Amino acid sequence: MTSTQPDSGRDSPGRNIGSFISAYTLSMTGDQLWLTALGWSAGQLGRPVLTGIVMGAGTVPRALLMLLGGSLVDRLGIRQLALSTQAARIAIMLGATLAAAAAPHAWVPLLAVALVFGAIDAINVPALGAVPALIAPPEQLPRVTGLLQTMQRVGTVAGGPAAGLLIALGGTAGATTACAVVFALALVALLRVRLPERPEPTEHTNTGAKAGIRYILCHPVLAILIVTIACLNFTIMGSFSVGLPLLIHNHHWPATTFGAIQGSFGAGAVIGAMTVVLRRPTRHAAVAGLSWVAFQTPLLVALGYVNQPVATALVAAAVGFTLGPASSLLIGLVQATADKSYIGRVMSLVSFTTVGLTPVSFLLFASIARATSISTAFLISGILEAIVVALALANPALRAARLPDPRQPDEAPEASEQDLATAK
Repeated sequence: MTSTQPDSGRDSPGRNIGSFISAYTLSMTGDQLWLTALGWSAGQLGRPVLTGIVMGAGTVPRALLMLLGGSLVDRLGIRQLALSTQAARIAIMLGATLAAAAAPHAWVPLLAVALVFGAIDAINVPALGAVPALIAPPEQLPRVTGLLQTMQRVGTVAGGPAAGLLIALGGTAGATTACAVVFALALVALLRVRLPERPEPTEHTNTGAKAGIRYILCHPVLAILIVTIACLNFTIMGSFSVGLPLLIHNHHWPATTFGAIQGSFGAGAVIGAMTVVLRRPTRHAAVAGLSWVAFQTPLLVALGYVNQPVATALVAAAVGFTLGPASSLLIGLVQATADKSYIGRVMSLVSFTTVGLTPVSFLLFASIARATSISTAFLISGILEAIVVALALANPALRAARLPDPRQPDEAPEASEQDLATAK
């Protein structure tokens, strides 16, 4: 594997990771600015159908093209695509600024920008997601993942109110201009990261999307690990994104209470992720991560049965606290385990489990709540989560999965030659 810059004693891995974390945080903050601006602009159209179409255009292409984006990352190289897609995002936001200034309430330019931005994000997301696996020591990946998740939440919390202020001062054009500036700063930070070029191809390397799926399916750890992450995302996203608003409505609590509960969940997730960052990482990442989920299961069920705002906020914070380390450990193990020639496709599939399955989880939770009750929907979510944890822990390969020991650099949880040949 070649590097874009020569090694330098002063260019430490810590500084390299720090530069990437800065770029990632800025990129996530810009994403939140854009999503808020898009939502506000779509709402101003005054027609619910158009609003739904525009908002869907911002997410559907990203979900549909995510696996193809991961294949392009492995084929063309992480550095090239991470930088080019970030530059494209700047150009798109500048185009959105011009469109908003020329026709503030026109839906066609807004739809076009949303579609193009979503398509570019289908490449940008797996490109950025693959970077930690190539710049951080494998045993430190849960820590890096925990820090990235913390910064992502910080960017999300900061981006929403900032976008609202920018829209109030300068309309959609003001918000999209700010997006372009933030994405430009992210590009500058990304240029400082010593990103490796595409690995040299081997006889087993195949850059197709289907080959990536085959590689994951035949891998004894990645297959069950990614399915587990997908199922856990499925249960938690529906519960919080649909279940909590339904609870608030059912109890007739004000919007401020909803904000406080959401904030408690976010704060708990940040603190939980930081426990992985600050502590020495365990090598038994799969068992440790799933243990955190096991603690989370009764808390998720309890959300549907507590009737006081303070108690609900405390339970939500506890759920977030268990989610932070669980997510960091499991995703960190994915990055440490995946062969670097397939890392783009592996991370694109992990991202797809969040982006692509989220609408389905919303619909399923809402359907269960409507057919039974909100409390029952939370109970079923908790039961499903418990079943996923039990099945995952029953898998011997996943229980045995460990992060590499830094004292034994030759030890790495990689697929066998036969696995790679099958993926060809």
